[in-house]
Amino acid sequence: YFKESVLKIASTENIALGDLPASVLDRYANRNRTQFLLTVFPAENMWTDINFLYRFTSDLDRVSNKATGMPPVMQELIRVIGNDGKNAALLTVFVVFLLLWLDFRSFKCAIIAMIPLVAGVIWMVGFMHLIGMQLTVVNVMGLPLIIGIGIDYGVHIVHRWRIEGSKKVKQIFASTGKAIFLSAITTMLAFGSLIFSIWRGFGSLGGAMFIGVGACFLSTAIILSGIIGWLERKK
Repeated sequence: YFKESVLKIASTENIALGDLPASVLDRYANRNRTQFLLTVFPAENMWTDINFLYRFTSDLDRVSNKATGMPPVMQELIRVIGNDGKNAALLTVFVVFLLLWLDFRSFKCAIIAMIPLVAGVIWMVGFMHLIGMQLTVVNVMGLPLIIGIGIDYGVHIVHRWRIEGSKKVKQIFASTGKAIFLSAITTMLAFGSLIFSIWRGFGSLGGAMFIGVGACFLSTAIILSGIIGWLERKK
């Protein structure tokens, strides 16, 4: 009985534009009803796969040069931030190195203090790749923060090394090393709390900062200690 009732009230005739209410039609057509809005839905999650985002927007461009929406906007944003982010990172590194050179009044000490930072950033990117964590628009913006925070550890150690002099490498890392370890842990926990954020952008930034700060500390403890020890043995 129910099936028969539904078939009776069902209409098999084609629906024309005039059959649609204006409240619906105005959302998908212009005033003259000569242009229409076509919504395209991706088959995969483009927000977690940047390669699929590029393929999706490329397919849209081949169909129409008037395609718009968040995917084309995000692709252009990634391109702009990628280019500007590289320039900003290089400029930040140059300014930081210049300040270290003026502070230490020694090109060699400035280089030594920069080594843990450079190694830490390389380790950060490598570890993110190993765990499948992609560089995004948001976490790339955290790179200047990592440079500003990660440089502190090498600076503190080199300053203490110059003050204490030779043959006190163990004392330097036993005292100042504990201080920068506590500083790194608290900073990592603070940024790491963003991982639990509802918005994935904050979570990505928090994860990148957590890994980056930890990598800078480890590179200071491992690489910088070896460099200073080697220089002391040469003396």
